[in-house]
Amino acid sequence: MSLLNVNELLDNFYKYIEARIELIKFETKESVTETVITVVRIVALLILSLFVAVFASVTLALFLNDILDSPFAGFLIVTGIYLVLLVVAIAMKDNKAVKGRLMGAMFKEEAQKATEENATANSVSEEPNPPRAGASAY
Repeated sequence: MSLLNVNELLDNFYKYIEARIELIKFETKESVTETVITVVRIVALLILSLFVAVFASVTLALFLNDILDSPFAGFLIVTGIYLVLLVVAIAMKDNKAVKGRLMGAMFKEEAQKATEENATANSVSEEPNPPRAGASAY
């Protein structure tokens, strides 16, 4: 090999490394952007849901006040409902079945993607596994 070919080879190698670094930067930036957008959407939905819950609670309390002909009984009943929900949530916080369901619901898409990727990888390599060294054929 001549010195010119070695220099050209090294130059191409450095360009390849630089291109890979730029690709990794781009992919990382894209992934972070998607994550931030998802978090912003979730926070916005949570804030809007909180507003709906507060106004629905006040409406229910005022309705109960009107039915019960009391200025505060409806608010006490609604507060009691929230206290019961709080106690149930605290009691269920260490329940493994609930955690499993929540984790399954949260990561269902990732699990499906992983399953599809595994199925694709398995169908591509249909070559039988060679026998292990020392393994008997019988």
